[in-house]
Amino acid sequence: MITFGGMSLIFAALAWFFKKAESGSRIFFVFALLHLLSSIMLMVNSLFPSSCCAAWLPLMPHTNPLCSYVLLIESVVVMAVAWYNTDFFMRHEEIPYRHKSPIYHASIIGFIGAMDFAILSDNLGMVWVFIELSTLLSALLIAHHNSAHSLEATWKYVFICSVGIAFAFAGIVFLLIATDGNLDLTTMQLDRNKLFAVKIALPFLIIGFGTKAGLAPVHNWLPDAHSEAPTPVSALLSASLLNSALLPIVRILQLTGGTGLENFASAILLTMGFLSLIVAAIFIPHAYNYKRMLAYSSVENMGILAIALGLNCQSGFLIHMAGHSFIKCALFLIAGNILSMYGSKLIKEVSGMVRIHKGLAYLYLVGILAIMGFVPFMLFVSEFVIIAALFNSNKFLCVLFIILLTFVMYGLGRNMLKMVRGKSSLYKSDYRFKTAAIAPIVILLLIAAASFGAMMYRGVFENIL
Repeated sequence: MITFGGMSLIFAALAWFFKKAESGSRIFFVFALLHLLSSIMLMVNSLFPSSCCAAWLPLMPHTNPLCSYVLLIESVVVMAVAWYNTDFFMRHEEIPYRHKSPIYHASIIGFIGAMDFAILSDNLGMVWVFIELSTLLSALLIAHHNSAHSLEATWKYVFICSVGIAFAFAGIVFLLIATDGNLDLTTMQLDRNKLFAVKIALPFLIIGFGTKAGLAPVHNWLPDAHSEAPTPVSALLSASLLNSALLPIVRILQLTGGTGLENFASAILLTMGFLSLIVAAIFIPHAYNYKRMLAYSSVENMGILAIALGLNCQSGFLIHMAGHSFIKCALFLIAGNILSMYGSKLIKEVSGMVRIHKGLAYLYLVGILAIMGFVPFMLFVSEFVIIAALFNSNKFLCVLFIILLTFVMYGLGRNMLKMVRGKSSLYKSDYRFKTAAIAPIVILLLIAAASFGAMMYRGVFENIL
């Protein structure tokens, strides 16, 4: 953790010191590149402790493959966002906020550092601290535009997530009773004579961390925060923050194996998972704001991940986490381009994209098909595996899962077609996107298209959990 923490502190300080927006963007880009290289080395070192990566980076922590996997997903997303961000403050809608570049770039790097610590820490208490720190730093980013809606979304985010994290703290206190004060997740042993305390702790922990992960019914902050945040921040919130909040739940569930509490934890996760799908199936078809629509899609996908955890469907969980992160990041970056071109987040004010900018329209079409789970994207594989697990476990829930996914797909498809087809709502557009605004999106969607390769190597994913 020293490597990632020190890197975040140094680059956040540099971003604060250099006041120009262009300098802040370059510092963020260099940080993201080093972060990605370090994460790749950490992943190799986790899978192969005797590899040469350990010799190259003496300060590189040895951690379990699951944490390294989540960190690697985050690093790919951060790299894409940083590349996109190099052009962000040059856009006409962001020019009035160029003076906020130092606090924006320092906060975004600090926010990533807090997520790194939450992912890599073996101490559950420290995980709790850094998840709370990520809330405070990301709140500064959500309030970036200082509008009434963004400030309302920020306060809602801070309040709901703080209540959720208080629930998680209560769960940690109960867990301490059954572990004799040990919060180290690698050495923690549950006292079989104190499992009642664990049974009390599990709902607090799952609901508490689940609040930050955007699981219903404690998801209410997510649609507002994701839709009001600046585009790079929306991408990070949806594609990285939710994963880092879900990880502690996964690691706690690993400790309950063989205790007889698996079914109890599974019931909570399945309940929250299906509630998330129901919320998404209701709100996505009636969404009026395309960024808000994507936010409800994140609620849906967090629900799918919760269902996969409840079923102990390891390969489905891991593939879906990666696929959702890459595709949703790409979609939020596309949404930022649409906002720059049309100047509105409202679906009814965006139409005829294919007539104005064919490349962006086709990318949006591909991205929506990818998040629906069409071939050949990663979510096709993960949803297929999860549906198979549901069919073997409970056929009624399997049918309900498919029905809810169908409603979500209908809503996403209908809203996307409204925006892509029809007569253009702009008379003309001479808006030209730079490479940084398009290339990261293309690369993320290409990575997500490796679905059949992921299916072929499912055994690799099963070894991570």
